[in-house]
Amino acid sequence: ACAPVSGEETIGSLAARAERFEAKGEWNEAARIYQEILKRAPRSIAALNRLGAMEVRQGKFAKGIEYYQRALQVDPQEFGTLLNLGIAYLKMSSYDEAISPLEKAVKLRPSNFQAQLLLGVSLVGENQYARAIPHLEHATQLNLRDVSSLYLLNRAYLETKMYNQALESFNRLEALAPNSPWVRILRGQAYDGLGDYPKAIEEFRRAREQIPNDATIRFSLGFMYWKLRRFSEAVPELETALKLDPEFREAKYYLADSYVMDEKPEEALPLLESLLKVEPGNVRVRLV
Repeated sequence: ACAPVSGEETIGSLAARAERFEAKGEWNEAARIYQEILKRAPRSIAALNRLGAMEVRQGKFAKGIEYYQRALQVDPQEFGTLLNLGIAYLKMSSYDEAISPLEKAVKLRPSNFQAQLLLGVSLVGENQYARAIPHLEHATQLNLRDVSSLYLLNRAYLETKMYNQALESFNRLEALAPNSPWVRILRGQAYDGLGDYPKAIEEFRRAREQIPNDATIRFSLGFMYWKLRRFSEAVPELETALKLDPEFREAKYYLADSYVMDEKPEEALPLLESLLKVEPGNVRVRLV
């Protein structure tokens, strides 16, 4: 049964009751009371934000966004609402829409870790790595022990070919996540970008020892051998990558090329035919 709402009950008392229902997961009861608050105080940003948060928590993103936008009509500079709106868009993977409210949130509170990180996430989601870097750098300084922001920052460094900066930050990342194979993969990619293939191979080998059945690791190691024209060593790694992920096109191409260079053209032919079925106009494949 619905708890009655007294006309004499204060808004503060109503909000406290709604929060208790919300804490117990009784969304409908909480929403009913927040709606009662809005009848009495239509410009209540707190009630609009709570209604928005409950809708988003239940996966009703469009409805949640509607409440946040109503709150921003009352106060376009309300930090919490801007942050919540950005989070709602992120949950929908609408990175482009998340950028604007999060940029405004960062401008209002540049020292807020969550706002800086989420803006960085949104920009990375839109492949705007160069724009993401200063926000991710700021986030890693605001929270020195957060691994996710460091991983994302290193990815942005690699995508923008800032390999030296990536390598410099790996010590911090490794201190937070000792012996992480993913740190080794990132470091290997940085050495690859710098053209230091022997060091890249060492990193990918160590990652392979920890996760032998990862297609990306096996491909990365095979690709380094291919770059050094060590085709007999490239072949088993690329073969394993393809067994682990039969649709791995890059593994197919470099394995076929390694077979050809290792004087095994008959092994390369079915791989090339498979690639041409998917990409009949692929000039690179036709040239092998």
